[in-house]
Amino acid sequence: MITYSAVILLVIVVLALLFTRWAESYVYRQKQEQLLAAGQALQPVAGLYLTGQLDQAGLESHFNTAARTAGARVYLLSERRGRALLPGWSPAAGPNAAGAKTGAQAKPSGGPGSNAVFGQAIASIWQGQTVLSRKITLPALQSEVVLVGLPVSSAGTVKGVLLLASPLSEMQQLLRQIYLRIWLAALLALLPALALVYLVARRLVAPLKELQRAALRLAAGESPPDLPPGESSELADLAAAFNYMKNRLHRLEKQRNEMIAAISHELRTPLTSLRGFLQAMSDGVIDREQYPRYLQLAHSETMRLIHLVQDLMDLARLQSGNFTLQPAPCPVSQLLEETVAAMQLAAQEKQVDLQLTPLPREIAITCDRERLKQVLLNLLHNAIKFTPPGGWVAVQAGWQPPPGSGGAPEFSACSGSALAHPASANNTGPKVAPPGPGLVISVCDQGPGIPAEDLPFVFEKFYRAEKTARLAGGSGLGLAIAKNLVELHGGCIAIDSQPGRGTAVTVWLPAAETAQPCEPE
Repeated sequence: MITYSAVILLVIVVLALLFTRWAESYVYRQKQEQLLAAGQALQPVAGLYLTGQLDQAGLESHFNTAARTAGARVYLLSERRGRALLPGWSPAAGPNAAGAKTGAQAKPSGGPGSNAVFGQAIASIWQGQTVLSRKITLPALQSEVVLVGLPVSSAGTVKGVLLLASPLSEMQQLLRQIYLRIWLAALLALLPALALVYLVARRLVAPLKELQRAALRLAAGESPPDLPPGESSELADLAAAFNYMKNRLHRLEKQRNEMIAAISHELRTPLTSLRGFLQAMSDGVIDREQYPRYLQLAHSETMRLIHLVQDLMDLARLQSGNFTLQPAPCPVSQLLEETVAAMQLAAQEKQVDLQLTPLPREIAITCDRERLKQVLLNLLHNAIKFTPPGGWVAVQAGWQPPPGSGGAPEFSACSGSALAHPASANNTGPKVAPPGPGLVISVCDQGPGIPAEDLPFVFEKFYRAEKTARLAGGSGLGLAIAKNLVELHGGCIAIDSQPGRGTAVTVWLPAAETAQPCEPE
């Protein structure tokens, strides 16, 4: 508020100063114009006087009237008459006064031309020029005046000098009154302006203070309520950004707690089993003939722990930027067949029909084969896990040609095709549009689907949808790792799902060095 007040005060002071300068200039200009008009009216009268056509009384009458009207002193310097007329004061010496040479150029001594600047002005007038001076010292008055000097000519010859002078003291008195009114108006304008600034500042600062209090509560570990949108668009944007940050931090904290609970559960379960096996074998509860069976179970639990720790390490390396791929040429058909073959046993145990649509032609890309296989195994594991017995899981792949190339896509996206069997002619639904040329792989299932409100978060680490069994169980790391690995290849991964109608995950890998987001059509 202090800053706003200072700005308003500065603006008003600057405006007041400008108005005072303008008023001063206007008053002086008006006075000069008034004196010039009066002098031009007196020029013919002075000419008559100098040529002997007007007597002294007539001249003084005209000069006195002009002096009263213009508020000025009127002087006439004449070679022939040798005197200057000063209404209301003693006559001043003219150019041919005592001590001057007869017929010499007018150079008054002891009269109005006694100082150098004034003498130069008089000399210019004797040469036929009109002089307007805003500030000059008039020796006859011993004060500064606004001066207008005009030549009085007859038959083309300058016969005299007509001077009209207005003392600055009288004008400054008028200017002081004008200045007083200007600064009084500035003061009267400043008071309501400061009051308005105070009210506006309070309206602006109040939401910021509320934001500050909410930020301090958030920093203290509390969960403040959402801030209401401000009246201005900027404050509304700020409140929305803070609310988003607060809710995001709350979600991350919730995910962190869930992560701790999930990791604790994932670690506790195999460790509890291992402890039970070892304790039972140590106590002799288990017959030696059963040792191989329980050792196999212990091995399985140990591998489960290793996989969990490996997933955590992989995700940490991926997100820290220290993960390095080992790209090499890779036949896509072979990679897909190996991946599907590795998951066939799990699909048969779940009574799920796992299908691989053959590629129309062989496609080779440059990728890290093991990491891309890790992505596909993760997607197939989730698809089989959440597809009910008797359902199907379909894997499709193909080449997406460059836009405008005229080539037809070799890939028939099954995004949304969980609405019907992939072999069905009624395979319709929302599609995920590949952003450019490259390899497209899609894994579709007939699982329960994912609610729309959970879709934006399924690729976040440790995220678990609460309203669906889609992400129930597990540590919640698989899709986060898959997303990071695909993006590390310069590709993208997208998911399309509807509750009760299945899910499709589409992976796009570029043909060149590009990285664009997968956008729904």
